[in-house]
Amino acid sequence: MTKGKGLRVLGLALTFGAFSVANAQSVNMWFSQAGSTADTRGDVIVPVGASSVTLSVWMTTQGAGPLTQISSMLAYTVTGSQGETASPINDGIGITHTGTGSSTTTPGLTWNPTYASGIVTRFGGGYAESGQRPYGMWTNSLNLSGTFPSADGINARLYDVVVNLDPAWTFGTYRTLTLHPATQGDTWSSYVFNDGATADIIRAPRYRASIVIGGVPEPASMLALGLGAAALLRRRRNSSK
Repeated sequence: MTKGKGLRVLGLALTFGAFSVANAQSVNMWFSQAGSTADTRGDVIVPVGASSVTLSVWMTTQGAGPLTQISSMLAYTVTGSQGETASPINDGIGITHTGTGSSTTTPGLTWNPTYASGIVTRFGGGYAESGQRPYGMWTNSLNLSGTFPSADGINARLYDVVVNLDPAWTFGTYRTLTLHPATQGDTWSSYVFNDGATADIIRAPRYRASIVIGGVPEPASMLALGLGAAALLRRRRNSSK
């Protein structure tokens, strides 16, 4: 290969590499307690005796541009089947809603107006290769006509949702919620479609965090903490004699 041809090939390779990096597409979704800053991630701590907590679901994209479809699957328990006929396993947690089927308005669910067009909300079981499946709330812009604005490089709040808790839960009780990822079965999962020529599906990775009962410990825990402090104080006094 001559020097001129080699430089041209190298130039094409560098150009293609820059194009690939510039056009990398990704989406991330997460949730946090409503009122937290947009980039807050991790477990949500609520006080003993709480009957509910409001979560905000967020999204950010990279290289996606305007979006033609947004889908999120917020799973809060498990089930044995897929779709709206699935029955959740009751473990003391749920999301405020009424009835089943494709309801476009859901009590306890407040969409950011920017991303509210054409939204359908359903409750049921998500995709899994085998065994237990995630159960929760699937939201999808199936009825959208047009596009959503780009969320590239910004933290965009999608919606707030009220999660109901068993007020009898004691200090340290927790339940894990998941924004279920899109894999082989894209229905009942989390992804976006962009407005490109190929209408690419951009799959969101799994996001998982727990609602943890904390804050003010129950009386038994407070008693244990008090006894431990008293014992420590006695040991310090005896060691000083």
